[in-house]
Amino acid sequence: MADRAPNLPGGGSVTTIYDEHDRGTEVQVRDANGELVKRALRMYDAQGHIIEEKQILDNPETIIPTEARAKMLDESGLSADQLQRELRAQLTKLMAGQSGPYSVSYQYDTHGRVNHTTRRVFNQKEEIETMYNEHGDTESEIKRSTRLTAEADPSTPAPSLPSYSEVRYSYQYDQYENWTERAVLYRTSSGGAFQSSTVIKRTLAYY
Repeated sequence: MADRAPNLPGGGSVTTIYDEHDRGTEVQVRDANGELVKRALRMYDAQGHIIEEKQILDNPETIIPTEARAKMLDESGLSADQLQRELRAQLTKLMAGQSGPYSVSYQYDTHGRVNHTTRRVFNQKEEIETMYNEHGDTESEIKRSTRLTAEADPSTPAPSLPSYSEVRYSYQYDQYENWTERAVLYRTSSGGAFQSSTVIKRTLAYY
């Protein structure tokens, strides 16, 4: 986000905040009037690994273009404050009661490799388990997806059972233990049969 100008009506500004180790921990996006619109946070563990990243919308309704909000205001019969409250309530519901549309957290193995990822995009949550082979290449990825609901919304149906997908990788290596061929298999249920997906071959030149 820090590498892009804010895409806001009338312009705006982006400010990046760093910790004592010169690592970016927060990005603040403000509109042309200096009002804080959204933030992105990044947290680290004691080893310097990123453990969580998330986006926070201080004014969720601003993700809807100004022209669209103006049209909604004309057609709704609501006051500007009423429409703002209604949009915030609906967007918060869409984000499963969270403060922003996106978050991701990571867990690491003893070699510092990501072995578990939890990702949320609006009200869709994914849990991804990653395993590695003896060469350090990805051996398998298992993904489970679930639709979330806001805890404060008892009228919303309970989330459905997680969807499932699994990908397995097999490799052929050269004498330098770099892979020269990778085959991909996948299945969409834990008890289903694996199907072939793609085979990638590469030629490596050494100097």
